[in-house]
Amino acid sequence: MDAPSFENIGSRRNRDWMARWIENPKALRPTASMPSVLHGPEAKDNAHAIATYLASLKSDGVQSPTKEPSAEQSATGKRLFESLHCAAVITRPKRRTTKSVKYPLKQVRQKFAPGTLPVFLQKPEAHYAWIRMPISS
Repeated sequence: MDAPSFENIGSRRNRDWMARWIENPKALRPTASMPSVLHGPEAKDNAHAIATYLASLKSDGVQSPTKEPSAEQSATGKRLFESLHCAAVITRPKRRTTKSVKYPLKQVRQKFAPGTLPVFLQKPEAHYAWIRMPISS
């Protein structure tokens, strides 16, 4: 297995989410394979410093959307979520699951930089070859 690519990660991820992930990955996802590497009284400050550096690694081509998705876009997304059986590995917000293989959807807005989720969904393996998400053809 390889690790996710940090190339242009600041264009894809939010700094505050990265800081929380770096400080304690299992607090965000109990099944995370990333270990907690920062300890002691400076752990939080060090996690924020690392996240600030990673957030600075940006590409010029990513632009943030200027508005929220329309009701039609949201409805289309919901239909696709259901027809593609995303719930097999994703836990919807405010729902609990006993399956440790599911990922929480509640952190999507916190994790992804604005406008980058559609790019990720089109090519999920682009920055992490071992991703469990199905690759579109």
